Amino acid sequence: MPSSKTLRPALVSLLALRHWTLLVPVATCVILLALLGAAILFNSSVNLRSDARDTVPSSDLGQASFTSPPEAAGQTPAPEEQPASTPQTSGEQAASAPQTATANGFSFRLEVADTDEARRQGLSGRASLAQDAAMLFVFPQEAYWSFWMKEVAFPLDLVYINGDGFIVSVHTMDPQLGVPESQLKRYASPQPAKYALEINGGLATALGLEPGVRVELK
Repeated sequence: MPSSKTLRPALVSLLALRHWTLLVPVATCVILLALLGAAILFNSSVNLRSDARDTVPSSDLGQASFTSPPEAAGQTPAPEEQPASTPQTSGEQAASAPQTATANGFSFRLEVADTDEARRQGLSGRASLAQDAAMLFVFPQEAYWSFWMKEVAFPLDLVYINGDGFIVSVHTMDPQLGVPESQLKRYASPQPAKYALEINGGLATALGLEPGVRVELK
C-alpha cells in the first residue's frame, strides 16, 4: 500500500485537474458573453451613424437664393430672388411709389413691388392681368436681374428699364406650368436695370416698346 506521503501529491494533482476542468467552461462562457456584448455595441454604433445621415435637415439640401445674375420667379428677380405682388398700401411708401408708367403715349396703372416679399410673389398664382395694368419691380440698386415664369398661367412681356428711365431689353415670357423649377427658363437683363415692368404678352410689340424708348414713372 502506498504511503500517505505518496498519495498526497496524487490527490493534489487530481484536485487541481478538477478545478481546471470546471474553470474551462466558465472561462468559455465569459469570453462568449464579452464577444456578444462587443457585437451589440458595434451594431448600435452603426445604426446611430445611419440614423444621423437619414435625419439631415432638408434645409441643408439647398434652396434657391439671390445671386447675381439673380433668379426671379414668374417672375422672380435676382440677386435678391424675387417676383412681384401688390402695391405698397401704407404710409410714405404708398405715397412715394409711382402710380403709372407711360411709354409711347400709353399709360399703365401700376402695382408696385419694392420689397423682397412683394418681388418674390410677383404675379405668381394670378389668373390674369388687366390690359391697362402692369406690375413694376423696383430693385434696391441698378444691376443685372433675372426672371422666370414660376406658377404664372398667362404670357407676359418683361421690360427692363435702367435708372434713367430707358428700356434696355424686352422679353416675351410664356407660361411653363408643370415644369420643374430647375428647368424653368430664365430671362436675364443684358444690361444693368433698376426696374422691370411686367405687362400682358404681346403688348410690347403692339405699343412699340423696345430698347431706347423712354418710360415715364409717376
